[in-house]
This record gives sequence, structure tokens and C-alpha cells, in this order.
Amino acid sequence: MEILLKSSSVHMKHPEIVNKKLHKIINDGIEQLMFISDFDYTLSCYKDSNGNLASNTPQLIRHMVLDKHSELEDMYNEMVKKFHAIEICPLMSNEEKIPYMVEWWTKSQQYAIKAGLSKLDIKEKVALSNLNLSAGFGDVVKFLFENKMGNIPGNLHIVSNMMIFDAQDNCVNFSKPIIHSFNKNSSVISNDHTFIPDIEGRSNVFLLGDSLGDPHMDVGIKGESTALKIGFLNMNFETYLNKYLDLYDIVIVDDQTMEIPLKIFEYILSQRNN
Repeated sequence: MEILLKSSSVHMKHPEIVNKKLHKIINDGIEQLMFISDFDYTLSCYKDSNGNLASNTPQLIRHMVLDKHSELEDMYNEMVKKFHAIEICPLMSNEEKIPYMVEWWTKSQQYAIKAGLSKLDIKEKVALSNLNLSAGFGDVVKFLFENKMGNIPGNLHIVSNMMIFDAQDNCVNFSKPIIHSFNKNSSVISNDHTFIPDIEGRSNVFLLGDSLGDPHMDVGIKGESTALKIGFLNMNFETYLNKYLDLYDIVIVDDQTMEIPLKIFEYILSQRNN
């Protein structure tokens, strides 16, 4: 807890609840713990080394689409401007935002299909790019892990919008249902998913996110006991801080590192045998 109290970037509405959750996770044992994390601007950086907004997976797909269909640029940019403003609006409820998010992702996927993006297109873009990527399009994340690590670790499972390719490896459709900022939870995971046995019996959750929808990624987990929720607030700090403090146990403001979450996990590991 000391690092949390000393860090100027860390905010907690109820430190005593955070402490209680930490000790519950420690006492239950690491075998009872699962990790749920967003990728876009959570595991990836929000800003690059020059302080500029970093790109994410939807933006990478956008670049690839516009490379093939430059005439779509104005329409694409207007679409992003409209729906992103709705996504981050603090005055709308999640329920009010959902129809707009479905419309946004439907249109984005239609553009990708129209462009006929191929596996080779994506692999080449990932290999050449220094972009900080997100999990908006799961295939990009999959190829990113394969490019950087050689493979995807067996205990890491990607739940995202996955492309469906034809015999020529061109994108012709996307997996269903559409996954967006406000339905990233068990409602989009079928009971026969291959990783379900891996998480059965893990009743405690270590959750990382950056958006107003991410705190709900644990909704529907069977037998959930305790969830420690850590949120990265990357922009509009004064506007969103109180809202984030209502949703997350710990809010990390304007921090482009994983130092705090890693320190918390190291603390959990160090205490498990004490």
C-alpha cells in the first residue's frame, strides 16, 4: 500500500477497501486469481515518447483501408469524430451509448471488408509499424504477439472482433457478436469457449482498463468473489477523475507505464507465503 499512498499519479476514493481487497486476494491464494485487461491505451501507451497521441488498432485498420480507398477519408474521419465523442461522454449512460457503439463498429467492419484486407496486409503492417496497438481488432493483436514474441502464451486469451477470411485470406466478415466498449464481458463469451476450463474456480479478479466501460469487464463471471479494479485515466483529468473514482478502486492518472500494477502484483506475490 505504501507505493499507492506515496505516488502522485495514484488516486483512491476508499483506500481501506483497496487494502481489504488486497488481503482477500492474498489470503485466497494466487491460484484463485485471474487477470482481465483491456489492451487499447491500457497495456499500450496513450502517448508516444514525444507526447503525441499514440495509435491503436482501429487507427491501424483505418490507415490500411484508406491506403486502398482514399476517397473514404472524409467520411471515415467524420464517423470517428462523431462516435468517439459519444463513447467518452460523461453525461450519457452506458445503455444510451450502446446503439451508437454497435453502429460505429458495424461501419468500421464494413469498411475493412470493402477494402478486402488480407492476412498478409495486416502481418506486413504489424511487422513494419512501431505503433502502440489495441485490441479493437483481435487479429492485429494476434499477429502482434506472434511478431514480437513468436507465439501467444497458452494462458493468454484474446476476446475481440476477429476477422473471417476466405480461401484467399481476404477479410469477408467478422465474428459475432460485435464487441465494443460497453459489452466487453461474459455476455460475448459462449460457454463452450476453449478457455472456460482455465478460469473455472478462479473467484478473484485483477482488472485493468482505461475507459468508462472497462470496469464492467468482470460482469457475469461465475462465482466471482473479489475484483480489484485499476483504471488508467489518460485525458481530461479534471472532468473524469471523480467518475473514474466511482468505477475503479485505483485510478492512475497520466502514467504511460505499468509500474503501479506490477508493484501491486509483486506485493501480492511477496505476501502469499507470509
